[in-house]
Amino acid sequence: MANLQAGAISGGQPYIPATIERKSTWFFEKNKPVFILDDPEGTSWVMKSYTDFVDKNLKYENLETLGERLKLPSGWSYRARVLDEDLILRPFKGIARIVQDELQNTYDALDEGTCNYQP
Repeated sequence: MANLQAGAISGGQPYIPATIERKSTWFFEKNKPVFILDDPEGTSWVMKSYTDFVDKNLKYENLETLGERLKLPSGWSYRARVLDEDLILRPFKGIARIVQDELQNTYDALDEGTCNYQP
């Protein structure tokens, strides 16, 4: 369960980070693809959910090349990566940073102290 803070993503601007209260841990399996945004400050953001709210044709199979369709702000990039090891993502002291793209797909920051490695 996640609890959005004031000014968070619902109805907000894409690519503007928000914080949420969360206790859950996310596991991404070794040898499976993940989809990552990299911001100009050097933070990587791993996709934790995608949606067809905005684009009814968006499917999992399209995520590898999604970066070609996104209108990324200056300095941002998108990449697909197959994991070398399991990626474990936990909120730091119950707080996670998230961001959405313009299609309302949601990403978690891979901040220091929140993940076991940087893919």
